Amino acid sequence: SYVDYSMPVRGMDYDAVEYKRQISIIKNRRKSKKATKLSMSPLAKEDRLIPAITLVLYMGEEPWDAADNLHEILDFSDVTDEWKKYIQNYKVHVLDICHTPDERLMEFPDDIACMFLSIKYAKDKKNLAEMAKKLPQFMKMEKDTYETVWNYIGNQQMLEIKKAWETEGGKVNMRCAIDEIYEDGIAEGEKRGEKRGEERGISCMLEL
Repeated sequence: SYVDYSMPVRGMDYDAVEYKRQISIIKNRRKSKKATKLSMSPLAKEDRLIPAITLVLYMGEEPWDAADNLHEILDFSDVTDEWKKYIQNYKVHVLDICHTPDERLMEFPDDIACMFLSIKYAKDKKNLAEMAKKLPQFMKMEKDTYETVWNYIGNQQMLEIKKAWETEGGKVNMRCAIDEIYEDGIAEGEKRGEKRGEERGISCMLEL
C-alpha cells in the first residue's frame, strides 16, 4: 500500500530465503537416506533448485516510482567501471494494480483478475458496479478471493451478505454483492441528503 524504496534489497532477500529453504529440504532428505559419502556442501553436483520469482503487488493510490533494480539505489560515485561490473544487480518485478490498464489485469486468471479490479476501483463503487455487470468472471468468485477483497476494501457489509450470494460449488456471485452494496450506498446517500434538507428547512423556519 506504500512505495518502498528499499524493494530491490527486500526482493533479493525473499528469493534468498526461498532458495535456502529448498537447500535445507534437500540436505535433510539426504541425511534421512544416510549417505555414506561425507560432503561439506549441502547440495550435490546433480541437485537442482526450483526457480523463485518475487512479484510485488503494489496497491497504493500514488504511482510506483521506486527503483526497479539494485544498481539504481547504490552509490557508484567512488566505483570505477572496472569494478562496477563485479557488483551484482537485482531486478524488481512490480505490478502497480491501480495504474495498470484493465486489459492487462484481465490477462490474469479470472479470480485474480476480479480481485485486482476490485482493489483498483475500491473507492469508485459506481465504476466497479458497472464493470462487474459487464464481466461474467465476477459471477463465480472463490470464497477466499472474496474474503481477500473484503479485507482490503474493509466493507463490513461485504462479509454480512456473502452467504446471500453464495452459488453452487462454494463460490460467491461478486456481481450481485457489489451491486447490492452500490445500491445501498446510493439509498443511504439519498437518505442523508433528505435529512440534511429537512434540517436546513427547520433551521430556516426557526429564523423566520
